[in-house]
Amino acid sequence: MSSNDNFFEKVYEVARKIPYGRVTSYGAIAKYLGAARSARMVGWA
Repeated sequence: MSSNDNFFEKVYEVARKIPYGRVTSYGAIAKYLGAARSARMVGWA
């Protein structure tokens, strides 16, 4: 498994925690994961 795949899995875990009807940004998810400058990569996931 590549590091990108692992990052994507982490993104999916965070996205699953977002309650129905709530919104967030790619940047907010990236910050939550400790990768504040990776908003585009979150979007690709």
